[in-house]
Amino acid sequence: MSEQAAADNAETDPRVDLAVERTELALERTQLAWVRTVFGLYTAGIAVDKGVEILRELKALPGQGWVQHAQLLGIALAIMGMIFSGLTTVLFFRRAKALARMRTMGHSFLGAAALLSIIACILGVLLTSFLIAVG
Repeated sequence: MSEQAAADNAETDPRVDLAVERTELALERTQLAWVRTVFGLYTAGIAVDKGVEILRELKALPGQGWVQHAQLLGIALAIMGMIFSGLTTVLFFRRAKALARMRTMGHSFLGAAALLSIIACILGVLLTSFLIAVG
């Protein structure tokens, strides 16, 4: 079979679009898992920062060093979440664009994963700024 015939066959084969759609859905599931992980990092950052501060106010922890270290750890977790969110969002959009080029029929819809990824990036910047400003 010639290269042209193989290319024509791939363009008319509906299995190609099904394979691309299956891959897009897998990509979206993976991205949503990353978003969930990032929100977990944000939550852990806030919990460590504010939890140790509350324990200090209740006189359950001696010394001021705990509060400063917890605050740095909270900021580090928020920054790590922000970095992961930014990197995975960029990679998600690159891969989604590559998959869209493979489609023969119509175009793909990025859906909830794209929206949540962008929200996670924005939230990370706001949360990190807040933790730094409060500290």
